[in-house]
Amino acid sequence: MKHVKLFLFLVLGLVLAACQRSEPMPSATQVMEEDSRLDTFMTAMNAVTNNGGGDMMEDGKTYTIFAPTTEAFFKFFADSGLTAEEFLSGDGLAKILSYHVAEGSFKAADIIAAGKVTTLEGSDITVTTEGGNVLLNGEAKVLEPDLMASNAVIHIIDTVLMPPSNTIVDIAASDERFSTLVAAVTKAGLVETLSGPGPFTVFAPTNDAFAALLADLGITAEELLESPDLGSILTYHVIADKVTAADVVKLDKATTVNGKDITIEVKDGNVILNGSIKVIITDIMASNGVIHVIDGVLLPPADPEPLPSIVEIATSNPDFSTLVAALQAANLVEALSGEGPFTVFAPTNAAFEKLAASLHLEVADLLELPNLSDILLYHVASGSVKAEQAVELGTIETLQGASVEASARDGNVFINDSQVISADVEASNGVIHVIDTVLSPPQH
Repeated sequence: MKHVKLFLFLVLGLVLAACQRSEPMPSATQVMEEDSRLDTFMTAMNAVTNNGGGDMMEDGKTYTIFAPTTEAFFKFFADSGLTAEEFLSGDGLAKILSYHVAEGSFKAADIIAAGKVTTLEGSDITVTTEGGNVLLNGEAKVLEPDLMASNAVIHIIDTVLMPPSNTIVDIAASDERFSTLVAAVTKAGLVETLSGPGPFTVFAPTNDAFAALLADLGITAEELLESPDLGSILTYHVIADKVTAADVVKLDKATTVNGKDITIEVKDGNVILNGSIKVIITDIMASNGVIHVIDGVLLPPADPEPLPSIVEIATSNPDFSTLVAALQAANLVEALSGEGPFTVFAPTNAAFEKLAASLHLEVADLLELPNLSDILLYHVASGSVKAEQAVELGTIETLQGASVEASARDGNVFINDSQVISADVEASNGVIHVIDTVLSPPQH
């Protein structure tokens, strides 16, 4: 009896082991063919293959499939006015179906985390959650997620997804809320650009946003359209990339086609641009990008005033009148007006007076010194060297050929034995350090 029990136990173990050897996981096609809810979707997929479109899912790769139910297709037919036969034989069938498939195996948690999925059609599907539901493009609900197949993850959805077919300009032109924006884009000659392949992200001000701007500026719409700054303002609303809402909230700034940045922050669940402009509608998908609607007009920051050159700074400051006269006498004005950059140790008038007194000369006599050019070039170095950097370097070679020594003593910076009394005066072609003593080049 004991042996019989042992035998039965072994047989039972073998049976259980055999049961535990799972059958190979079915393919996506097999899974969907066995689900009656997806009959129309499978008929459409087969129609693409039979019409010479080939199988959009290649062997050896994995996919994510958003599969609309037959009920979703019936609703689509009713809304579009198409019959099933017209839809299945239409030229756009492959494009529509490829918008329901993405390469890579993404479960619901993955697509929620990503916020979007790029489809085989080339356009993105946005993914959001609302009331515990997963929504695609803000409208299609995921009815059943994560049906696993050997080569795909299948999500059953309640709406047929339509790939974007209109450009950003088409969408704006068809929406009365953007009539002022469209007029501005047309006036600025940007219609062709924003109708191009892109992709672009456009922060689109509404008519109300433009009205508020006109009131603030005290001008009419016609005056705005004639403004020489119109193109600059409009390109400040455009990013040369497709940035969905899920991407925007991860950024703290974005560089526009204008070349200047927009700041981005999230406050109380709202996306705020440049501290005050609210994004009120997101992710209006276009064939060449995405539109986000905003409640104000973004104005690009003004360009900073260009810095004057080293010579311009010196000539505008009466305390450098002797230095300027010396540069003119030595024919160095043009050289120090060049691109540089230069570092200039600039002696004040008082510094020249001190030198003249030590040589028992008048200040005017200094301009006649035979080595005046050498003295002045000993005050100039190639490159833009700030005071802190000069101290770190210790020695700086001048255009005269010899080097000066930079040091810090008692909280002050010295060049040789001359104290820097004003450091880091920035110029368009370098930097000036004002010194209290004329530097004397070493004697050869």
